[in-house]
Amino acid sequence: MYKNSFFEILLFAFTLFGMIFGSGNITYPILTGNLAAASPFFAIVAFLISSAFLAFAGFWAVSRYRGDYELFLNKNLPSFSGYEVPLLIFIGMLMLGPLGCIPRCSIVAFGAWPSLPISQELFSLGFLFTTFLVALDRGSLIRFLGKFLAPATFAIFCFIIVASWFVSPVFAVVNTPASLAGLSNIFGNSLYYGYFPFDLLAVLFYAKVFFRLLTQQAPERINDRRFLVSVGAVSTAIFSFIYSGMIYLAAKFSQGLPLNVSSEKLFLSYVVSILGPSLAILASIVVSLGCFCTTVALLIVFADYLEEKFFSKNKYSYFSALLLTVLISGFCSVFGFSGVEFVTYRLMMVGYPFLIFATIREVFRWLCVQ
Repeated sequence: MYKNSFFEILLFAFTLFGMIFGSGNITYPILTGNLAAASPFFAIVAFLISSAFLAFAGFWAVSRYRGDYELFLNKNLPSFSGYEVPLLIFIGMLMLGPLGCIPRCSIVAFGAWPSLPISQELFSLGFLFTTFLVALDRGSLIRFLGKFLAPATFAIFCFIIVASWFVSPVFAVVNTPASLAGLSNIFGNSLYYGYFPFDLLAVLFYAKVFFRLLTQQAPERINDRRFLVSVGAVSTAIFSFIYSGMIYLAAKFSQGLPLNVSSEKLFLSYVVSILGPSLAILASIVVSLGCFCTTVALLIVFADYLEEKFFSKNKYSYFSALLLTVLISGFCSVFGFSGVEFVTYRLMMVGYPFLIFATIREVFRWLCVQ
């Protein structure tokens, strides 16, 4: 482990970023920018509030419990029968796992390669089987995330965003000032879209795996509050830069982007339209890399949960939980991005408000004792 705390902070910040950054983080900033051409600034602020900033608060809150999200929720949510928190965790895990983010990642990864001569179902089968093999060793990919994979993903996104910044639109840009009602509508829609990457949900339920890694690699940092806050702040800054750049550029070029592009192909279409087809391969690689890394992390988190709560622990229990997760995810991926979004939207409406309430309450609990 690095002796320099700055490099330690970067390592774990990129690890957190790599675990979270997946399909929703790629798709929804572009959707937000497409609807906010009149005022991208309002869209960026609103999106960051409900995504990156809320996730930072969640990371800070759950880190006070060393990543034990169950204890965190029990401390901050009212319970009348004792089943409320376990049910909320189950709903959240389904959203992150086989009914939500895992199939969504495989669908978006397929959308990044439109010229592949295979069906989405066959691609998802191969994609999920490969991630299954990697996830069998719970620490294999996670150990490489912060050092190589996540920094590479961030670097490619930075290149695409910066390169797009210097491109002038080839179409006439019509700048129509937004009315007060229009600004309010942009802010509200962007705030709404900011929930769909599930950053808060991910950072809460990834916390146990993250702190397990921290215990293995830097046990002296477990109780270092300044270090943990720094990790969360740097990770938030990474997300904020990517979100802001993608929203602004999607807003800037929204009038020239192709119409009726499916959600899973949005980013690729955006890159091809702005930077040309020669950089399409770069977009395909970065989308696939982000979705692959996040899928492995999601499989580990959900399989850990299944093994702990529903399986009798033995040498085959994790394998069985992981295999079941992959099979359900593969089945759900058949329904496409819109089908998965239909399910996750309803689960989010049930569970997300409670996670936000618990996070805000923990922040106020801390403020009251200062």
